[in-house]
Amino acid sequence: VNPTAKSLSISTKFNLTNDNRVKAIIKPKRFKLAAGSSKRISVEFKSKNKKAPIYGYLQFTTKKSKGATPATIPVILLPEGIKQKHQAKISDFKAVLTAAGSRIQFTANAISGKKGKESLYLSSSLSLTDLESGLLVFNQKGSLSTEHLLPGNSAQFKGGIDFDKLDDGVYTVLLKIGSEEGNLSIANKVNMVINRDIAQKIKLVINE
Repeated sequence: VNPTAKSLSISTKFNLTNDNRVKAIIKPKRFKLAAGSSKRISVEFKSKNKKAPIYGYLQFTTKKSKGATPATIPVILLPEGIKQKHQAKISDFKAVLTAAGSRIQFTANAISGKKGKESLYLSSSLSLTDLESGLLVFNQKGSLSTEHLLPGNSAQFKGGIDFDKLDDGVYTVLLKIGSEEGNLSIANKVNMVINRDIAQKIKLVINE
């Protein structure tokens, strides 16, 4: 459906995320959509390996929204009787003090292997515990760059806390990412050292 007050020229394509060999036949591939109107399209997938799943996104773009994030629809086609396991992990966990020094920004990536399992309707949380006292000092939901994590795809996590809410010391930082559909549950725990008396006021220490 075109929610704008102007006519749009729409282009569609399929982006495969796993390592199956697939041809997507989209009809029509390009079309015009009047303001407030809708259009039905057909998509046929041809795979050389009938026993392999198909994961990817249908992508819709328009010239008038150049630079904007394309609208996407996840595609999940599973052969009958297939058994899968998650291959998702959290990597590149970072903490950065903003230029103004007022806030700590946390970022990380959730990455799924190409032969893994899908995870739909993602959620995330970030918590900080004072290592010396054992008290929970912060617990909040984070934001994710995408709602779904398909095999071969990734989602970026973002979260933050005001710097003045934390005293100098060592904190255990726990990041959790899960899904409502797909039974995903992954976590990453690191220690964060805060010392305002040195140039590098915050530092993450990876727990081996």
